[in-house]
Amino acid sequence: MRAASRALGFKDEEFIAKAVKRKSKRGQERIMVAAMHYAAKHGGSVPVFGAVGGGALMVAYNFQTDFAPDILSGRKLSTIRPNGKRRHAVAGDELQLFVGMRTSSCRLLLRVPCLWSQKISIHHIAVIRESGATNSMWQLEELARIEGFASWPEMRDWFDRRYGLPVLNFTQIRWEYTGAASAVEKAAKGVTAP
Repeated sequence: MRAASRALGFKDEEFIAKAVKRKSKRGQERIMVAAMHYAAKHGGSVPVFGAVGGGALMVAYNFQTDFAPDILSGRKLSTIRPNGKRRHAVAGDELQLFVGMRTSSCRLLLRVPCLWSQKISIHHIAVIRESGATNSMWQLEELARIEGFASWPEMRDWFDRRYGLPVLNFTQIRWEYTGAASAVEKAAKGVTAP
């Protein structure tokens, strides 16, 4: 916990350990704010020190405000992001789903476990994943649904406007919503998720 306290910028190397031991809400809030600042500076990834296996991460993803209701309701269950310098979440990582990151209106929507992630490319009439290609309308509609879109054409057109098709070198990150049920209720009331 000393390494985590140092990494997050606390002067007292025992700060996190003390806050956890005391179950201090104020301390937990300070840790969350420090972790969000760390994530903003380091491309969205926050190391979780002392995690099982030592490699688990908390990975923050920012969403457009339009997606917030679908995330909170469990309708949107994944996100497709361009690959960059930092790795995306993998199974077992904790995802922190935000709107308004790097602004004064930043809000944590949910914390959820990552189920899986895999490379994906989107074309006009098909999707290609590591597991294979599909142009089955049923599978394309299902993908659009868990991405928070009403239909495959709506999703395809959104990606075309934003990135231009074909969308290559992207990763789809899928999360488990059932683990976030209590956070949904708090977020609906305007309370930050635990």
